[in-house]
Amino acid sequence: MKNNIFKSILAGILIGIGSYIYIIMLNLGYKVIGSCLFSLGLISVFLLEANLFTGKIGSIELNSKCIINLLITLLFNFVGIGLIALVGLLNGDLVIKSAEVVASKLSKEWYQILFDSIMCGVMIELAVLLYKKSKNLFTTVLSIMVFILAGFEHCIANLFYYITGYQSFTYFAFLAFVFYILGNSIGAITLHLIFKLTIKEEKQE
Repeated sequence: MKNNIFKSILAGILIGIGSYIYIIMLNLGYKVIGSCLFSLGLISVFLLEANLFTGKIGSIELNSKCIINLLITLLFNFVGIGLIALVGLLNGDLVIKSAEVVASKLSKEWYQILFDSIMCGVMIELAVLLYKKSKNLFTTVLSIMVFILAGFEHCIANLFYYITGYQSFTYFAFLAFVFYILGNSIGAITLHLIFKLTIKEEKQE
């Protein structure tokens, strides 16, 4: 469990660094470059074998140990990215741009939030599957760029934006986070199951 905690904090820190870079580039008007640089976070997670909730949830097993480990991973991902977000609060320009990002996210209807979260889960699981299959980090960069440029919602990265840019708490903001987590999980699990079924069919042929 202790190893999971440290690896989960590490993953949160890495995604936090990616989020930090993205907001800085977004503030400079370089969204495409920012989306590319954000991928440093997930690439680092892969290479350092850190534990990221959205990278693990797709292959969830229905037993208490796996579920507890995933919940621990989610909690300490939040701790890790929270640490980087606290550093981000020292950057005034970043805080202003984060506030704009959060306002845009909360302007969506609940079903948009859920859909965008599901699609983010799909893209992160796709990045995981492609990396395991090819060991090609370029596929990771492409997957991350797609989810960011499409406006999909990542439950871990979003905590960075909320901490650095959110001004007040509302019920809808909390509900949105529930949808981020739920949607990311649904998307990742669905794609993983479809992938497993294709492999099973190929073996039977």
